[in-house]
Amino acid sequence: MSELTPGFVLKSRYRIISLLGKGGMGEVYLAEDQNLATQVAFPLP
Repeated sequence: MSELTPGFVLKSRYRIISLLGKGGMGEVYLAEDQNLATQVAFPLP
């Protein structure tokens, strides 16, 4: 999977802020949950 860019919105809810890390199992992004107004770690396989 290619890196997502900041500002991209997943599932009409999670706005990507930055890439936290990536490895053999996938990528983890810092995102803002727009429904709850909080930051979350969003994993992608």
